[in-house]
Amino acid sequence: LFQYSGIFQLSTETLPVVSISCGSAGRTAVLVGEQEHETWCSHEGKVIISQRSKVSSSRPAFSIVWMVEIQCTSLPLPVCPSCSSWSAQGVLAVGDVAGDVHIVMGEAVIGVFKVHSQAVSGLQWISYSQLISCGVDGNITLSQLKSTTLETIKTVRLSVCDLPRLIRKSSSSAKQVSVVAVSGCGKEVCVATETGGLWIISTPDLHMKPVPSEPQAVRTLSYSAPFIALSGDEESSAVLSDDGTLVESLPISADYICRVEEFLVLADETRIMIYDVSSRKILLDEKRNIRALSVTPQSDVVVLAEKDLITLRLVRDAS
Repeated sequence: LFQYSGIFQLSTETLPVVSISCGSAGRTAVLVGEQEHETWCSHEGKVIISQRSKVSSSRPAFSIVWMVEIQCTSLPLPVCPSCSSWSAQGVLAVGDVAGDVHIVMGEAVIGVFKVHSQAVSGLQWISYSQLISCGVDGNITLSQLKSTTLETIKTVRLSVCDLPRLIRKSSSSAKQVSVVAVSGCGKEVCVATETGGLWIISTPDLHMKPVPSEPQAVRTLSYSAPFIALSGDEESSAVLSDDGTLVESLPISADYICRVEEFLVLADETRIMIYDVSSRKILLDEKRNIRALSVTPQSDVVVLAEKDLITLRLVRDAS
């Protein structure tokens, strides 16, 4: 295990961290705001973009630790951010609770676009210029970034009639269902609804393939074909195959899940677990204070713990 750590100042923030996402060249977007709103959002949210660079190193007996310097840029938002995603070219998309998508290039917001009528619940770049967004309004939208404009290409809407009969809670088949999570794998994305409905969506046609699933309250998911990892109940997280077959039930109710090659990294606020999908074994289960977690394009895991951004490189033991 290789560990890089750097001091990241959040002591002056009055709002909590919503999530983090990682881009290229050592950049991490930290979203600051409230996740729950009873009515409208009256907060002023923020996106903090950190840039890390290695400045010194030491070599303890059994690990290599680099201290890194963190430089930050703060971008104010009129409402709370809800999710974010980096493109391969370093363009940052930030969704907010009002349904807008903010496009960030460099250290500036170059445009704000009304894509959803309610909160944006997930964003995923599927190419350097094409973005998938999902919302509480039930819409799944494919947009194209052209210069400084985000244009809608196609939208599909999930309603009650799309849900498996087992998990329908409404008699109105036209009623929208909220999309609460999205995760991409190549040209496909997997989306989850608040009651446990799962679909794999191909692009650019947005063809929806349902994944058999049980009723559950989904909070987060990670899709890396042919596996879907999701968390929602109070006791465990599930690893499914993309045909809905249960592969493993893991004893952690994860707030964050990411896939790094054959490893699945799951964490809540007090614990981190690493599961080897290929051998179907838990390799690590330890207490660690986790405020947010994401994975870099270089397959490193970035953890926000207290005021530290810690980068973990997972290396299989040769023995």
